[in-house]
Amino acid sequence: MEIIVALNRCTDRTEEIALKHSAKVVREDSRNLARIRNAAAKVATGEIIVTIDADSRMTDNMLTEIDRLLRTGTFIGGE
Repeated sequence: MEIIVALNRCTDRTEEIALKHSAKVVREDSRNLARIRNAAAKVATGEIIVTIDADSRMTDNMLTEIDRLLRTGTFIGGE
């Protein structure tokens, strides 16, 4: 698993915190959310990409549940 943080005109300590936790950091100053997410997705090396906004929280089993649902063949993605 890898963590990629897309910095978008950040003025806080986001970059410092991301680097401290060994995340890849990508800068994209666009005001277009798709461009911002795609900039991060371009450097991803995995087969599955999960995006989450900075003001959202993941549940403890969110990644496991996403993996389980994708393996059923019923789902290809979602929001």
